[in-house]
Amino acid sequence: MSDGRDPISRRDFVKLAGKGALVAGAMPAALAACGEDAPPETVVVTETVIEEKIVTETETIIETVIEEAPTTTLSPRDAGLAAENGADLLIYAPPGREVPTQWPGYLGRFPEPQFAATAGSFASLGELQLGAIEPDIWNPCFAVFDTAVSEGLVQPWDTDLIPNFKDLNPNLTAATSRDGKQYAIPLLYGLAIPIYRADLYTPKENSYSILFDEELAGKVTWTDSAEWFVVAGKLPENNVANPLDPTDEELDRLVEFLKAKIKVVPAALYSDLATNQTDLATGNIVASYVAPTQWIELTKQGVDIAFVTPDEGFIGFSCGYFLMAGADQYYHAHEWVNAAVSVEAALTISNKFNFGNSNLEATAVDNPLLVDVMGLGNPTALDGVSLLDKMQNIDRLNDAWIEVKASAGV
Repeated sequence: MSDGRDPISRRDFVKLAGKGALVAGAMPAALAACGEDAPPETVVVTETVIEEKIVTETETIIETVIEEAPTTTLSPRDAGLAAENGADLLIYAPPGREVPTQWPGYLGRFPEPQFAATAGSFASLGELQLGAIEPDIWNPCFAVFDTAVSEGLVQPWDTDLIPNFKDLNPNLTAATSRDGKQYAIPLLYGLAIPIYRADLYTPKENSYSILFDEELAGKVTWTDSAEWFVVAGKLPENNVANPLDPTDEELDRLVEFLKAKIKVVPAALYSDLATNQTDLATGNIVASYVAPTQWIELTKQGVDIAFVTPDEGFIGFSCGYFLMAGADQYYHAHEWVNAAVSVEAALTISNKFNFGNSNLEATAVDNPLLVDVMGLGNPTALDGVSLLDKMQNIDRLNDAWIEVKASAGV
């Protein structure tokens, strides 16, 4: 790191000072030995020259050190983290997400974040639309994706700040992006499957149609959700080109189909998983629309339960994290979500909830059924699945669902 000059080292500096002393002291003695008096100014001149050289060389060293001293510049990430107060990071998520094992490695590096509990994806969407809460991160399931993005409630993530992003399932990341921007980071996924008591019922076909079979009237449970337009829309008889985004004419036909069925087939629109599992275990209910976690739990109990692999393809869903448009803790939010989709966090989610996780490296789960049924670690496992993340115009579908329920007095 030289500018062309040859600055003296500290060792040379000491030698130079010593030589100066030698010359100044030896010259008068040499002249005296020749019988001449030493001119007093000689010593002064010699000392002056030496002092000037020492001063000059010293200044050169100082200048060089100053010029070559490295400049400390923080990266945008580190500067951003330093400018934020990480203790103010607010995460709006389902109860339980505050447990640090679901975002390992974050605590100790950054302050503990704050959490506010959601009451469901659509309920929390309503709170955000009203401005009742202003979090940095929101953790819903992604049937709300279109509304959240279209209304500008959320902003894209910078995936360069999320090293674990490269390990996430490409089907899930594609479903949660728009116009080349990553608006959500997927955490978990599930399949919405038709299950049935194999000792009490034999399906006529491999289809979601078992959920509308009038021979099972009063023995079927549905969920209370507008996704039933997707379920009904997948049936070939309803002739819907894209069940995730039906045309107005297609939606009108689906409304009439569901009005006719809701009055006859379902015993209830369930919301409590435990009650639904109990009803299936006792045989009060013969068929239901569930996530695989219920099938897994019933299998563990020894219930003769089976699921249909629909010829029309599965319906699936995923849940994860949005970065809110007004997030104050931008950089801490990225650090936290990176921890929340790590291999360790993903395994915790799968083992605790029996869901698939988004991290393709997280396959060492306690329950091997998750690998077999959910395709953990397989980037193509969700090919052909109709992900509810891609539902369009959800407000229109919700209004139509209210109309369907009202027709049955629900």
